[in-house]
Amino acid sequence: MSGDADVVRELYARFNKSGIDAVATFADPEIVWETSPNLPEAGTYRGIEAVRQMQEAQFEAWHGQRPRLQLEGVIEGNGRILALTRMTAAGGTSGLPIDVRIGHLYTIRDGRIVHVKVYPDRGEAVRAVGSENLNTVREMAEVWADRGIDAYVDHLARVATPDIVWREDAGWPDHAEVTGVGSIRELLADRVESTAFGIAVDELVEHGDRVLALLRWTAHGRASGAEAGLEVAILTTFSSGKVAEVDFYLDRDAARRAFTGAGPEHQPT
Repeated sequence: MSGDADVVRELYARFNKSGIDAVATFADPEIVWETSPNLPEAGTYRGIEAVRQMQEAQFEAWHGQRPRLQLEGVIEGNGRILALTRMTAAGGTSGLPIDVRIGHLYTIRDGRIVHVKVYPDRGEAVRAVGSENLNTVREMAEVWADRGIDAYVDHLARVATPDIVWREDAGWPDHAEVTGVGSIRELLADRVESTAFGIAVDELVEHGDRVLALLRWTAHGRASGAEAGLEVAILTTFSSGKVAEVDFYLDRDAARRAFTGAGPEHQPT
């Protein structure tokens, strides 16, 4: 949602084409790069040349092959950008392929990257960039993606207020507004009776007591077999650390306006 997030996206796109030179394009000359002790070439590197040498050493360990970085999601919080990254490459001496999911935490000033910290544990990275509220939304999305709607509602019951409100976009067929986890469970059970939903997070952004999740849904008709892709948003509002309201938007721009206060807080139902 910010210009800093756009810098990170462009960095990944260029890295897969030109490698190390892409980092130099976006980095401050005095960039500081920290790599976890659990990763190759662990340590702290200061200055673009030191970073370049570190990355070249990594490439050498991987038989000279540049890894490919896939940006799986972006999280903004506390003035920093977390890139949820999948890195694939040929193996080193073993020859076995490398396929890992890590986090790159960026600090950007005036459009230049001044600090990068690499986390092998994404959960630790999310905790570093955001609050418990943001981490709660991330966990809910992961439960939905990995274990389905029933597990999602079970998880929601543990983190929600007793009178949690769930609102659906007015453009959704038979849209509804319900209160309480039991009612949410019934509503979602009805929704998935005819359609299976896959979910992936594009971006998470936090402001005050609210977290905006930009999501990609894959809807699969159980009877028809038809598939459709949807880019949607969920705006979660917290009260005293608990999920108090969940607003579902078919229109990401409307969700952004509600999130920033530039539009109606809720879709009419």
